[in-house]
Amino acid sequence: MGNKIVHIEINGSNRSEIGSWYGSIFNWKIESHEEYDFTTFGTGDGTGGGFATTEDAKPVVIPYISVDDLQATIDAILAKGGTLKEGITEMPFVTYAICVDPFGHQIGLMLDPDNARD
Repeated sequence: MGNKIVHIEINGSNRSEIGSWYGSIFNWKIESHEEYDFTTFGTGDGTGGGFATTEDAKPVVIPYISVDDLQATIDAILAKGGTLKEGITEMPFVTYAICVDPFGHQIGLMLDPDNARD
């Protein structure tokens, strides 16, 4: 089986307004994390994610895919014409990177060795 999508970001001009709108429509649990300038959402049993304010205020949706080796996956993306937008970043609760496919879509990679594949 393939790697799972484990997190989705819905980003744009104002993370708080975006989070409030999605929470009110879909009954998601919304939680603001001011220290990270990020708002998370939980859907109960489904994939969760978050909201961030983009620098240029343009909307962007980023799926995060669970991988067991960030660097190997980045290398594969680069070898197939993708680019690296944000290198490997370690935070207290997650390690991730963001790449861009050859078609312009951002792809988040999330280190999660226990859940990388079905």
